[in-house]
Amino acid sequence: MDALIGAGIALATLLLTSGLQIWRDRTANERTVAAEDRADRRTLRDAKLERMRLAFLPVVLAAMALRTAAQEYFFSAGDPDETSAAILKERLGPIDDARARLLIEGDMHDVFDELEAMRTAYKRIELNSGRRGEESVGKFFKDLETAHDRLIVLIEDHMAHVERLAKSDIKARRS
Repeated sequence: MDALIGAGIALATLLLTSGLQIWRDRTANERTVAAEDRADRRTLRDAKLERMRLAFLPVVLAAMALRTAAQEYFFSAGDPDETSAAILKERLGPIDDARARLLIEGDMHDVFDELEAMRTAYKRIELNSGRRGEESVGKFFKDLETAHDRLIVLIEDHMAHVERLAKSDIKARRS
């Protein structure tokens, strides 16, 4: 009888320790998978941020080129039509490629709307310089400056949004 009780206790101990070991292994595995999942998400976020930075670079350069070209109509020592055309030819470059890359990353229409507002203001400056008073050209330059400032804010907001999404996802996982 004592042998039977001893065997029963041994069997119960074996089953209990096996169950605890299985539970511990499963918990450890879930933690490892969650840590790998967070690391993967961070890697994806960092890769997306890098792609966005590379895609936003031509947009920022185009904005700066439009701004510089517009300034030529106010401060140029030579022919502003020639100098601004040379600036735009040199710096506008692959804006359509940047547009495609950014649209793949997400909804970036607002960024390109502001860039288009800058182009429109520049064209108005170009068409009206020398024809009318400097007051109307000055207004168009202010429109260009305003669109430039909004463009920079939008780019910063899009980049910050990606970073906030990743941080909120990590916080949600911890709780």
